[in-house]
Amino acid sequence: MTDSGRTPVFVYGTLMRGFELHDALRNQCACGSARLAGYDLYDMGEWPAIVPGTGTVYGELYQVDERCLVHLHELEDYRPDRPTESLYVLQPCVIEIGPPVDAGPSTSTRRGSHWLAEGQPAGGGVAAWTYVYNQNLAGAPKINSGNYRQYCQISS
Repeated sequence: MTDSGRTPVFVYGTLMRGFELHDALRNQCACGSARLAGYDLYDMGEWPAIVPGTGTVYGELYQVDERCLVHLHELEDYRPDRPTESLYVLQPCVIEIGPPVDAGPSTSTRRGSHWLAEGQPAGGGVAAWTYVYNQNLAGAPKINSGNYRQYCQISS
């Protein structure tokens, strides 16, 4: 968590703007499009999952307050007290920020201001958190592009 009381969270699937769970980020701060290297993206059926790998995953970065973070944990079936039983686990990551996203009227946009300096690790990336899949992929298809939005447009 940053000094502002908000936590930078990288989302790459159904929490992104235009998807069914994006409303969970209502009244949170949209920082911009982002990408995460060193992870692979998989299609789990109704949602995607990432695991450590060799690819790059594309998504969005948000600054979320504590209340929202607790709600995200519930949505992602993350149990901090029982991580081995969790569907996803919250992991630290370093992301690259892209252009701002239009996250909708109920989400503020804040890019490049003080929080980037607070979360800036050595090497130019931005320190954030993301939900990493914590169960067996069981033959789930890999999304080679690393881009869930693009994948959904092609698949529909």
